[in-house]
Amino acid sequence: MRLKCLFVAALLRVFLPLLVPTLYTPALIATATLWSAAFLIYFWIYIPWLMSTRLDGKDG
Repeated sequence: MRLKCLFVAALLRVFLPLLVPTLYTPALIATATLWSAAFLIYFWIYIPWLMSTRLDGKDG
């Protein structure tokens, strides 16, 4: 899902302003929203794993 968000955001960022220049600002807002959603999904998946203790019990 997060890769789809990034892919759609990249397509919107490049092609929407080329096709309809008056939609430049809404395209940037949509792109920022999709990038933020992709990284929130990433953090939702990986933060528990990154914040948990190591299985071998060592520091770091």
